[in-house]
Formats: sequence, C-alpha cells, structure tokens
Amino acid sequence: MMSEESRKLRVWHVTNPPSDPQHLPVDSLEEAIELIEGLSQEDLESESVRGSSIGLEVYEAGKWIEYYDEDGNDIDDIMKIRYERDVESENPWDSIGDAIDEPEESFELDDDIDDLDYKDEY
Repeated sequence: MMSEESRKLRVWHVTNPPSDPQHLPVDSLEEAIELIEGLSQEDLESESVRGSSIGLEVYEAGKWIEYYDEDGNDIDDIMKIRYERDVESENPWDSIGDAIDEPEESFELDDDIDDLDYKDEY
C-alpha cells in the first residue's frame, strides 16, 4: 500500500447540485481537511449557494475513487472523529476541576440572624 504522501488526492466540490464538480488537487489529508473546512464555510456564508457536497478522492489503479483510510472511514467520518476528539481535549472544565482545591474545612451558616448587628441604611 502506498504511503499517504505518495498518493494523489483531490477534493471534489459541488455547489447547487446537480452542477458539475470542481476538482482541487491536495498534497495531504491535512491539506484536504483545511480546504474542505474553508469551502464549507464559504458555502454557508454565500447567499447564492442553495446546497453543496464535498468529498475526497484518491487516484488508484488508473482512476479516481472515494478516499477511505485504513479503518474504512471516509473524509466525513475522519473529520467527525477529529472534531469530537478536539472538543473533548479542549473542554475547559477538565482543567478547572484540577485547579480548584476542595475546602479544608466546611462551615454552616447560623440560622439565627437576629443576633446580627444590622442597620437599615435606606
């Protein structure tokens, strides 16, 4: 099996189907992901785009076929897995819990507020 770097890859992009796809060569899976994210954002922001599809193809045995990694994931699956992993690793609550110490001692509030020296300032 060829290494990722030696395989020809291209992103396909269709706006307002059933229009013809645009094919954009990329050098790596990382570059493909960046391009797909950018194209997707552009499509979302464009008022002229009513719908779009994007994918990744690899050139094998003299033809372009849909890309799948060694685990059988297509580009949508790969991006979803990475997004979920990134969201989990960037959870701010994970580090906050480690930074907050539990109180050394606990205390209870006194229910008898009549003993307080309170002045009405209004």
